[in-house]
Amino acid sequence: MQFKFKPCLIATLISTALLAGCGESTSSSKGPNFGGGDDGNNPPPPTNFDEKALIENLVDNVITPVQNQLTSQSAVLVSQVESLCTAYSDGIENTAQLDLVQAEWRNTMALWQQIEAMQLEPLTVNDSQLRNLVYSWPNQVSSCGVDQDVIHHENGNISGTPYDISRRSVTRRGLDANEYLLFSTNLDHTCSSNSGIVEGWNQRPDAERRLARCEYAITVTQDLQANIATYIDAWDGADGYALKIKNADVADNGFESLHDAVNVISDSLFYLDKELKDTKLGAPLGIFANSCGGATCPVDVESPYSHNSLLNIENNLVAFKALFSGEGIDAENTLGFDDFLIHEQDQQTADIMLDGVNNALISVKAINGTLAGAVINDNDQVQQTYDDVKQVSDQLKTNFIESLALELPKTSAGDND
Repeated sequence: MQFKFKPCLIATLISTALLAGCGESTSSSKGPNFGGGDDGNNPPPPTNFDEKALIENLVDNVITPVQNQLTSQSAVLVSQVESLCTAYSDGIENTAQLDLVQAEWRNTMALWQQIEAMQLEPLTVNDSQLRNLVYSWPNQVSSCGVDQDVIHHENGNISGTPYDISRRSVTRRGLDANEYLLFSTNLDHTCSSNSGIVEGWNQRPDAERRLARCEYAITVTQDLQANIATYIDAWDGADGYALKIKNADVADNGFESLHDAVNVISDSLFYLDKELKDTKLGAPLGIFANSCGGATCPVDVESPYSHNSLLNIENNLVAFKALFSGEGIDAENTLGFDDFLIHEQDQQTADIMLDGVNNALISVKAINGTLAGAVINDNDQVQQTYDDVKQVSDQLKTNFIESLALELPKTSAGDND
């Protein structure tokens, strides 16, 4: 087993630790370079890298602690939204409390954006159903839908049926809907017609509309907290996926081998390629299809109401680095994919990928203002961030996969951009 001593990447966010254990070595013989193979003409020898220890460290030291922090943070957000609504119900337009609520939403989003970049079951099953209940982007929040549900929620029913947020679409729920409710400064509805349930809304006093939105935000936040709890239990409960993947070498546990489990974790690294590079950066830059017909498109940035898109990207990169390097809450146990690459005689790829993600973190922090403004006014810097991320994703789809005898996720197969 190999351990490195590196600075703890996310210790400031996490307050509890689960120490990773050491386990048996496993072997695989895929890939011409795996285990020190040559040109692929002769079967490479099996690896003696401790894949079980790698899985345990990534699960216990990197992934699970962020989820535990999110559980606590979601409770804080509920409490602060409730306090804001209490002020509104007392006729107090409490700007300081709103600022606090918005800060707690950003703190919640920071943790979620790290989890976004480390998605495994149960978030990925059933077309990411559970994930979308927490955060449905890139499906844009339906602002008109949220406006309508504010009124349905205030009335307590929809066409005589008691209001139940669990029966509403994901574009009216989750962190997305919360962002609109907590950050949008325009109290008018955004529907194209003034008819139906929204009729008369724009003429109501600001205080009434503000309170109605806030009370719906309580329900949205409580629903968010409940869905996060469901996710955490499915991950870290008695029969959770965390235990299952750490015991991938146990018969009838859903994995062919420990190497198969390593491959499943490696799939989550590809969030950096598709979602971060292509959608969060490439679409607004006009590199990929967007809402503006291929031109530079600021309206396609993530988190448009809170202008949180740059922080989202930064947290995606923080999580990618943690998962790749094994750097979590335990600074002494940092067994990661970089160690696996070095063990398989490919330190060059490990170095390129770590340098690339560090460069991307530097370049995204150097972007001035908001991402929406920067794609117009600071386009070169946004392009630099895209290029730095692409340096990592290019390695991810080629040398990383080959050297560790892993398979590309289905979403990346045949993707050569």
